[in-house]
Amino acid sequence: KLSRVFYIKNGAEIDDPDDLMPEDKIFVSEGEDYKQKPTGMLSGGLTAIAGVSSSAYSVVTTFAKSKMSEDMRKKFEETEANVAAKLKPVVDKTKEVTAPAVNWADSKLDVASNTIKEKHSQFMASET
Repeated sequence: KLSRVFYIKNGAEIDDPDDLMPEDKIFVSEGEDYKQKPTGMLSGGLTAIAGVSSSAYSVVTTFAKSKMSEDMRKKFEETEANVAAKLKPVVDKTKEVTAPAVNWADSKLDVASNTIKEKHSQFMASET
């Protein structure tokens, strides 16, 4: 069965929901260690897509499991765990291999963004 770990923004694991403050944001992990949220345009976008996909999967499977018999639910969860175990090394390797390209793209997007901001500031200053 998949395990989920909950963290707050500073990386502290949540043990007790009573420790949460109303303004705390909660980060969910599928069991891996906490990682600071990527800040680059591309990596941040990819992280958001992955988070939404994971949440959608969780909602759909929770609903589907609620409609299954106990025996069918157990079989589904066993299959889910087996698939997750087999895919984890592939996903980890994919992240490892693509990280340099994503970091490179993030750096280029940051340069482009800074250039656009600078040009915009110059344009606005020339208008006055």
